[in-house]
Amino acid sequence: MAAVSHQQDGRPRKSTPTLSETMTPAATATASTTTTATTPSQASTAVVYATAWVVMAVFFGTCEPHGWRTLWDILTYDGSVLDCAINYVLLALSVCTTILLATSLGPATPTFRWPWWFFALCFYQIGLCYLVQCVGVSIVWNAVASWMYSEAGRTAGQATALVAGAAGSLLALSLAVDVYYCITDELLTTVAHMLSLLLGLVVYLLDTRMNRSLHSNSRQQQQQQQDQRDTGNRHCFT
Repeated sequence: MAAVSHQQDGRPRKSTPTLSETMTPAATATASTTTTATTPSQASTAVVYATAWVVMAVFFGTCEPHGWRTLWDILTYDGSVLDCAINYVLLALSVCTTILLATSLGPATPTFRWPWWFFALCFYQIGLCYLVQCVGVSIVWNAVASWMYSEAGRTAGQATALVAGAAGSLLALSLAVDVYYCITDELLTTVAHMLSLLLGLVVYLLDTRMNRSLHSNSRQQQQQQQDQRDTGNRHCFT
């Protein structure tokens, strides 16, 4: 960068770069490389993500003779309009809260795994319903509610008060609906809801651990590149 400004000012470029001139572009390149390595291409990720949903639908729709009908019954609560209204409103709120929190955190906290965690929760929910002949999507929004509340608490310094409030409101509303189903539905449903809240904490802990490992590897790579640049600079000045 300094060499370019020298040419624009009409001064001759030095034959031997200084230490600052050598490290500034390298540091910029390191940051760029790190960002590229830790953030997958959005276009390719979107294609793979959409394909994964299609594959999941086909898998469950064809895993038994009446698979598509079973999948429809699971997602529509066997035709219960009230249950669909309650649960899909909460599902939509959980998705909106996740997006709101992800966009507010910025690059300091990697969130590119979050859509895949959501996909895994949906796969688990539908797969469980096939196995035990249940219906619904309540495991998903319960897990997301506890996950986002934990994430908002951990990143309180980054997330705004609005985002933190949205995460808290989502958890409170989810717990209120859980109480409603505890009163109106069988005990097994309440047990599933409580376990799904714990599942959200497990997702939060796993994602946090992966982020720490990612940051640790990134720091190690930066330190190795810094050592290589220092070695090159010593050879350059000798």
